[in-house]
Amino acid sequence: MKGIKLVIFDFDGTIGDTKDLIIKAMFNAKDRWNWTLPSVRECEEIIGLPLKEGFRKIFPGLTEEQLECRCSEYRTYFIDNCMDLVPSAFPHVEETLSELKSRGIRLTIASSRHKTSLTQYLNGMKLLDFFEYIVGPEDVAKGKPSPDPVLKTLETLGLGPGESVVMGDTSYDILMGVRAGAYTCGVSYGVGTVEQLEEAGAGYVVNDFADILSVIAEIEKNQQA
Repeated sequence: MKGIKLVIFDFDGTIGDTKDLIIKAMFNAKDRWNWTLPSVRECEEIIGLPLKEGFRKIFPGLTEEQLECRCSEYRTYFIDNCMDLVPSAFPHVEETLSELKSRGIRLTIASSRHKTSLTQYLNGMKLLDFFEYIVGPEDVAKGKPSPDPVLKTLETLGLGPGESVVMGDTSYDILMGVRAGAYTCGVSYGVGTVEQLEEAGAGYVVNDFADILSVIAEIEKNQQA
C-alpha cells in the first residue's frame, strides 16, 4: 500500500531557530579560547554538518588532535551556557507535528547535533514526545550528507525510502535524503538558500513548516496516479 508513513526531520534551522545561537556560541568560544574565525557567513555555511566536519572546513590548518580539542572547547562552552542558548520553534511546528501524528505518520529526527543537547532542547520546547526515534552523529559511522542517518532510521522502523520524507534546511539534509532514496523537502527559512536546496536535489521547497502537509498530499497523489 502506497503512502507516506514517516517524516525524518532535521532540527537546527528546520524545527528549532538556532542559527543565531550557534553563531553566538562560536564567537563567544572564540573570545574565550582565542580562536581565529572566518566570517559569519562562512560559519553559517557549516551549520548542519557534524561538528568536527564543520570545524574542519573553517579551521583547515588544524591537526586531528587540534580539531578534537576545538570541538571539546565548543561543547564545553555550549554546556556551560545552555540555559542562555534556548531556541524557539519556528512558526506552526507544534500544531503541524500534532496533525501529522494524528494521521498516523511516524516522526523522527536525524541531526548533526549530539543527542544530549538535542533532547534537552526538544524537552524544553515541549516537543520531545512527538518523536519516536532520534539519530545523532554518535549513532552512525558517517553523518550528513551521508545517507547513513536515514538508512539507520528506516532499518530501525522497518520502512522503505519510498515511504519517507526527509525535511531540512540545508543541502546536507537534502543530499542525505536523496542518497537514501527518500522523498525530500527543503525549507527556505533556515540556513540554506532555495538555490542550494534545489541544486542538492530537493523534490520540494516550502516557505512554512506547515507546508509539509501539502507536500505529503502531493506525493501521495502522484503515487496513486
